[in-house]
Amino acid sequence: GAVATEGAFRCETKEDMIVVTPLPEIDPFTIEMHLDKLPAGSRARVKSIVAVGESGETIRSVEFEGAPGTVKFRTAGGEFAYHLLLQEG
Repeated sequence: GAVATEGAFRCETKEDMIVVTPLPEIDPFTIEMHLDKLPAGSRARVKSIVAVGESGETIRSVEFEGAPGTVKFRTAGGEFAYHLLLQEG
């Protein structure tokens, strides 16, 4: 499949990013995404990941493992969503 995780989240693709929003009240979990299986990610790789609060403010830069076509990162408590910034490649 396109995603492997022990959590639950919504995923929205935009022009140059993927927005991942974990469901509320869930403990932190790991997400591994196969970008080549998502509409926006067929030729993309993740340049950076930013955790944001509910009003969109940046909380932190998120460490991740990435290779062409895949990305893996861990969520944390108190973070509303994650912006996966994409670049061609």
